[in-house]
Amino acid sequence: MITAAEIQEIRNNDPGAVLPGIDTMTGNPYAASSLLDVTKITQNNKAPYYYSPSANIVYVTQAGAVLSGINFGSATVVIEANNVTVKDCTFTDTSSFWAIDDLASGATVENCTFTGSKSPTEKNVWISSYQNITIEDNTFLNSPADSIAIQQGVVTGNYFSGQGWATGAHGDAIYVPDTTGPVTITDNFLDDTVNAGQTGASNSSLRITNEGGSNNDGVTVTGNYLIRDGCNFET
Repeated sequence: MITAAEIQEIRNNDPGAVLPGIDTMTGNPYAASSLLDVTKITQNNKAPYYYSPSANIVYVTQAGAVLSGINFGSATVVIEANNVTVKDCTFTDTSSFWAIDDLASGATVENCTFTGSKSPTEKNVWISSYQNITIEDNTFLNSPADSIAIQQGVVTGNYFSGQGWATGAHGDAIYVPDTTGPVTITDNFLDDTVNAGQTGASNSSLRITNEGGSNNDGVTVTGNYLIRDGCNFET
């Protein structure tokens, strides 16, 4: 984790710096005790969203649904409808490969906190999306592998600290394997300081490639603060 001296060095070099997670609020603003536990969500598969205990998955099937103030714990949210919002929620020690698996378009994930267990066997990516998504004002801590992997949308105002806790991981904070539409990455604070006990590694703060296909839709990167890593910005 970044030190106070390193934060001061940023301010010395950029007196106007606004660091998400330090100068601005990121993550879930509510106490854990006030959140709805995921097990209290209805299991009725006709509801706008419902919980499957056997799969440990919340399925969202209604366009425009809003999921707010929920402690998802280790569960995964699978978004199957357009324009869904997930806000003021908490995810910890996710048991599948994703905390949020976005299969639709127009999703927004805001003011959520994602916290890894630091276990070398936890392997999830917090958010995966291939269509348009907005990811803003969230906190991502101790990510087992990549923090987020997207192909279209906006990532702004988020705080990232510590990728690559899984054994052998080469974690990227923000990974763009290819594009299905324009991507904007702006005003995020990415602290990739290596922590004691990590069995993987922080690979890149921002990794933008064509590994998954074409990357022809444009990726705009502005106003981010990238601290330590194997590669701060890899293309």
